[in-house]
Amino acid sequence: MSEAGKIRGGGSALFTGTPNQSWACPGKGAPSHAYINLGADSKARSQIEKAVYFFSEAVRLDPNVAAAHYNLGVVFLSQGKNQEAALHFSEALRMNPNDEIAHNDLGVVYYRLGRLPEAVRKFETAVEINPQFSEAQKNLEEMRRILTGRNRQ
Repeated sequence: MSEAGKIRGGGSALFTGTPNQSWACPGKGAPSHAYINLGADSKARSQIEKAVYFFSEAVRLDPNVAAAHYNLGVVFLSQGKNQEAALHFSEALRMNPNDEIAHNDLGVVYYRLGRLPEAVRKFETAVEINPQFSEAQKNLEEMRRILTGRNRQ
Protein backbone atom coordinates (compact mmCIF):
# COMPACT_ATOMS: atom_id res chain seq x y z
CA MET A 1 0.00 0.00 0.00
CA SER A 2 1.32 3.46 -0.83
CA GLU A 3 2.00 6.00 1.89
CA ALA A 4 -0.95 8.06 0.68
CA GLY A 5 -3.23 5.08 1.12
CA LYS A 6 -2.39 4.79 4.81
CA ILE A 7 -3.45 8.30 5.84
CA ARG A 8 -7.18 8.21 6.54
CA GLY A 9 -9.89 10.83 6.84
CA GLY A 10 -13.22 12.03 5.53
CA GLY A 11 -15.50 11.24 8.42
CA SER A 12 -19.19 10.77 7.90
CA ALA A 13 -21.65 13.62 7.73
CA LEU A 14 -22.64 15.13 11.05
CA PHE A 15 -26.34 15.08 10.21
CA THR A 16 -27.49 11.85 8.66
CA GLY A 17 -30.60 9.92 7.89
CA THR A 18 -33.53 10.47 5.63
CA PRO A 19 -34.97 13.97 5.94
CA ASN A 20 -38.41 14.02 7.48
CA GLN A 21 -41.31 14.85 5.19
CA SER A 22 -41.45 18.54 6.10
CA TRP A 23 -37.81 18.90 5.00
CA ALA A 24 -38.04 16.75 1.88
CA CYS A 25 -38.28 19.79 -0.41
CA PRO A 26 -36.78 22.75 1.41
CA GLY A 27 -38.02 26.02 0.07
CA LYS A 28 -37.19 29.62 0.63
CA GLY A 29 -36.45 30.23 4.29
CA ALA A 30 -35.85 26.56 5.13
CA PRO A 31 -33.28 26.13 7.89
CA SER A 32 -29.75 25.35 6.81
CA HIS A 33 -29.92 22.07 8.73
CA ALA A 34 -32.56 20.84 6.30
CA TYR A 35 -30.05 21.26 3.50
CA ILE A 36 -27.38 19.53 5.59
CA ASN A 37 -29.70 16.56 6.05
CA LEU A 38 -30.48 16.46 2.34
CA GLY A 39 -26.76 16.68 1.57
CA ALA A 40 -26.00 13.83 3.97
CA ASP A 41 -28.73 11.72 2.39
CA SER A 42 -27.38 12.48 -1.10
CA LYS A 43 -23.83 11.63 0.00
CA ALA A 44 -25.03 8.33 1.47
CA ARG A 45 -26.60 7.53 -1.91
CA SER A 46 -23.35 8.46 -3.70
CA GLN A 47 -25.08 11.42 -5.36
CA ILE A 48 -22.06 13.63 -4.85
CA GLU A 49 -23.05 16.58 -7.04
CA LYS A 50 -26.38 16.80 -5.23
CA ALA A 51 -24.57 16.62 -1.90
CA VAL A 52 -22.29 19.50 -2.94
CA TYR A 53 -25.35 21.51 -3.95
CA PHE A 54 -27.21 20.91 -0.68
CA PHE A 55 -24.19 21.55 1.56
CA SER A 56 -23.35 24.68 -0.45
CA GLU A 57 -26.91 25.91 0.00
CA ALA A 58 -26.63 25.31 3.74
CA VAL A 59 -23.45 27.45 3.80
CA ARG A 60 -25.14 30.13 1.71
CA LEU A 61 -28.16 30.24 4.02
CA ASP A 62 -26.07 30.39 7.17
CA PRO A 63 -22.29 30.60 6.79
CA ASN A 64 -21.92 30.27 10.57
CA VAL A 65 -22.98 26.63 10.82
CA ALA A 66 -19.89 24.49 11.35
CA ALA A 67 -21.66 21.30 10.24
CA ALA A 68 -22.37 22.76 6.80
CA HIS A 69 -18.71 23.65 6.26
CA TYR A 70 -17.51 20.33 7.68
CA ASN A 71 -19.77 18.28 5.44
CA LEU A 72 -18.79 20.29 2.37
CA GLY A 73 -15.17 19.65 3.32
CA VAL A 74 -15.82 15.91 3.52
CA VAL A 75 -17.34 15.85 0.03
CA PHE A 76 -14.49 17.91 -1.43
CA LEU A 77 -11.97 15.63 0.31
CA SER A 78 -13.62 12.59 -1.27
CA GLN A 79 -13.38 14.29 -4.68
CA GLY A 80 -9.72 15.18 -4.23
CA LYS A 81 -10.53 18.90 -4.20
CA ASN A 82 -8.03 19.55 -1.46
CA GLN A 83 -7.90 23.36 -1.53
CA GLU A 84 -11.68 23.56 -1.25
CA ALA A 85 -11.73 20.92 1.49
CA ALA A 86 -9.06 22.84 3.45
CA LEU A 87 -11.10 26.03 3.25
CA HIS A 88 -14.26 24.40 4.61
CA PHE A 89 -12.55 22.32 7.31
CA SER A 90 -10.76 25.48 8.46
CA GLU A 91 -14.07 27.35 8.64
CA ALA A 92 -15.67 24.51 10.59
CA LEU A 93 -12.75 24.56 13.03
CA ARG A 94 -12.97 28.32 13.41
CA MET A 95 -16.49 27.80 14.75
CA ASN A 96 -15.85 24.52 16.55
CA PRO A 97 -12.15 24.35 17.47
CA ASN A 98 -12.55 21.19 19.56
CA ASP A 99 -13.80 18.99 16.71
CA GLU A 100 -11.17 16.26 16.62
CA ILE A 101 -12.62 14.73 13.45
CA ALA A 102 -12.31 18.00 11.54
CA HIS A 103 -8.72 18.39 12.79
CA ASN A 104 -7.95 14.88 11.54
CA ASP A 105 -9.58 15.50 8.17
CA LEU A 106 -7.75 18.81 7.74
CA GLY A 107 -4.55 16.92 8.56
CA VAL A 108 -5.34 14.52 5.71
CA VAL A 109 -5.81 17.47 3.36
CA TYR A 110 -2.52 19.02 4.46
CA TYR A 111 -0.82 15.66 3.89
CA ARG A 112 -2.23 15.49 0.37
CA LEU A 113 -1.04 19.04 -0.28
CA GLY A 114 2.47 18.19 0.91
CA ARG A 115 2.16 20.42 3.96
CA LEU A 116 3.52 17.72 6.26
CA PRO A 117 4.40 19.75 9.39
CA GLU A 118 0.88 21.22 9.36
CA ALA A 119 -0.58 17.73 8.91
CA VAL A 120 1.34 16.50 11.96
CA ARG A 121 0.05 19.43 14.04
CA LYS A 122 -3.55 18.69 13.04
CA PHE A 123 -3.22 14.99 13.89
CA GLU A 124 -1.58 15.92 17.22
CA THR A 125 -4.44 18.30 18.00
CA ALA A 126 -7.02 15.63 17.18
CA VAL A 127 -5.30 13.19 19.56
CA GLU A 128 -4.95 15.85 22.28
CA ILE A 129 -8.69 16.52 22.09
CA ASN A 130 -9.57 12.82 22.06
CA PRO A 131 -6.77 10.43 23.06
CA GLN A 132 -8.97 7.46 22.08
CA PHE A 133 -9.37 8.65 18.47
CA SER A 134 -7.59 5.72 16.83
CA GLU A 135 -7.76 7.05 13.26
CA ALA A 136 -5.92 10.23 14.24
CA GLN A 137 -3.42 8.20 16.30
CA LYS A 138 -2.67 6.00 13.29
CA ASN A 139 -2.36 9.02 11.01
CA LEU A 140 0.02 10.70 13.44
CA GLU A 141 2.16 7.55 13.71
CA GLU A 142 2.24 7.21 9.93
CA MET A 143 3.21 10.86 9.46
CA ARG A 144 6.02 10.53 11.99
CA ARG A 145 7.22 7.39 10.19
CA ILE A 146 7.16 9.22 6.85
CA LEU A 147 9.01 12.23 8.25
CA THR A 148 11.60 10.05 9.98
CA GLY A 149 12.20 8.20 6.70
CA ARG A 150 12.63 11.49 4.84
CA ASN A 151 15.10 12.78 7.41
CA ARG A 152 17.22 9.63 7.03
CA GLN A 153 17.54 10.05 3.27
